[in-house]
Amino acid sequence: MRLVSTDHAKPHSCLAKTIYDGSGRILLAKGTQLTQHYLKRLQELGISSVYVEDGFVTSIEIDDVVSEQTRIQVVQTTKEALLKIKAGGSPESRKIRQAVDDIIDEILVSKETLVHLTDIRSMRDHTFGHCANVCILSLLTGLAMGYDQLKLKELGTGALLHDVGKAMVSDHIVNSNKIFTADEYRLIQKHVEFGFEILRKTDNISIVVAHVAWQHHERYNGHGYPRKLAGAEILEFARVVAVADVYDALSTDRPYRDRLLPHEVVEIIRNSMGSDFDPDIAKEFIRNIAPFPVGSIVQLSSGFKGVVLSVRRDFPTRPHVRLLYDNKGQPVTGEHTVDLMKELTVFVTNVIRE
Repeated sequence: MRLVSTDHAKPHSCLAKTIYDGSGRILLAKGTQLTQHYLKRLQELGISSVYVEDGFVTSIEIDDVVSEQTRIQVVQTTKEALLKIKAGGSPESRKIRQAVDDIIDEILVSKETLVHLTDIRSMRDHTFGHCANVCILSLLTGLAMGYDQLKLKELGTGALLHDVGKAMVSDHIVNSNKIFTADEYRLIQKHVEFGFEILRKTDNISIVVAHVAWQHHERYNGHGYPRKLAGAEILEFARVVAVADVYDALSTDRPYRDRLLPHEVVEIIRNSMGSDFDPDIAKEFIRNIAPFPVGSIVQLSSGFKGVVLSVRRDFPTRPHVRLLYDNKGQPVTGEHTVDLMKELTVFVTNVIRE
């Protein structure tokens, strides 16, 4: 399995990971042979990358931190909550808490705590998938910070509901396929206040969760919105969600830009420690991200190119790599690998977009 752009995916390649729309409905199922028609349609939907099995690399499995079934259920629960709010109702707190509990249960028993997979989803209704991803990323961070079950549940609930205020903003703006105008940006910023007001009036939702919705766009240096809070003035849960929110946003395709690669987003977050983000929280967050995920095609300092086979959590920038091309661009025959934990003079210089 490897991630390739829809521009470079070869017709008749086999889809290795099911593609969903923003509501969790299947667009193309795993195992589908990609045709020119399918690839063109995916591009029209704003999907610039897909996972394929194409014979270029084989026998590489990428485990997710939560199951596909749970992720879909969480997306659907989030959609239901936002649609109820849009219709003038309140989110059903019991279903929200059950969704969070399901994620926590899977994370606690999962052997894989590094995030390797990119969530491939269409642009339409992307908020639902975004909320699910932010919840998963926030819970992984909370776990790394030593949170107990009670704190994880509150953090997860706040993370899953952090964008509920967008239900009160026009779909035309929320699902815009272009960069916001100044007026549109002022309107979208109001979602944090809308979210706070909705959640503080919702039965069995704590005021802490409501504050996560209100504060997740505040920044550590006081340059965020809506109240320009700084440092410890910002609720710790909101400081966690702020990092997860930005990571998922930058890692996701948008109509006006392609997604950034994991190592690129990690570098942005690292460079924003102490300014946008709480440095202690950002460090814990980064520990959960594989900068060179399994299945990535990487350029090595030796001039060789290869595919990442595995990544160690304690040294994520030193993956185990199967060599594909030598330093003259010639294919490497046989199964030759290099473990960068042992070959200390060799390092990854770039991730190759395909």
